[in-house]
Amino acid sequence: MEYSPLNREKQKHLYLQIAAQILQRIESAEWKDGDMIPSERELGDIFKVSRITAKKAVEYLQEKGLLYREVGRGTFIAKPKMENIVAFKGFSEYIASKGGKPGATIIEQSVQEPGARLAEELQIREDDLIVYIERIRTADGQIMALQSSSIRQALCPGLEQMDLANKSLYSIFKEHYGIYPAWTEVKMRASLADEEEARLLKIEPGEALLIVKALSFTEKFEIIEKVVTKYIGSSMDLYIGRQRIE
Repeated sequence: MEYSPLNREKQKHLYLQIAAQILQRIESAEWKDGDMIPSERELGDIFKVSRITAKKAVEYLQEKGLLYREVGRGTFIAKPKMENIVAFKGFSEYIASKGGKPGATIIEQSVQEPGARLAEELQIREDDLIVYIERIRTADGQIMALQSSSIRQALCPGLEQMDLANKSLYSIFKEHYGIYPAWTEVKMRASLADEEEARLLKIEPGEALLIVKALSFTEKFEIIEKVVTKYIGSSMDLYIGRQRIE
């Protein structure tokens, strides 16, 4: 597999573009578990970037558990520790796959400035605009979750004016904007519903919530959106599946 030239118009995404090309070689099995990848210096020469940028790409994949480093030897492809645990999908796609009817009630749909923290997460400037969408998500009419999405407006002009009440954002990304979410990076934690969350979800304050925070990416690791979904604990089962104990 040949290495592709980097898109130099997106300087701060160079390390993600390198990481994406390394990942393609892992996914295609060109590089297998235990194989040594090119050194940071070699990656810098291949992609014509600084060693610092190459190192950032390697460290990014190390954090994801895809690479590991051995001092004095090099960097190697890591063996997956857990496979096929959960297939993360959009809410609508997930509910539909279970035979349910997904739905939504719009709470807010507006154009905003992201603020410093969100701008950093989306890798945009603070004066860039985002489309912010907050919805109550339902399955067969039953309230399941409170969901907020922050999307770079430059990717989806006019999204703030679309009718999103009962539509999948992923479908809109694909059909209207030619954007295909391919990767997701997810963090989960337990929490207790505050007064406002309880009011919107029609539960009692203090009831358990499962909060799922996710960044979605294109195939080339370009960030599309940040999504925070707060599931009612009693309506959500987290299936881990059968795993070998090591």
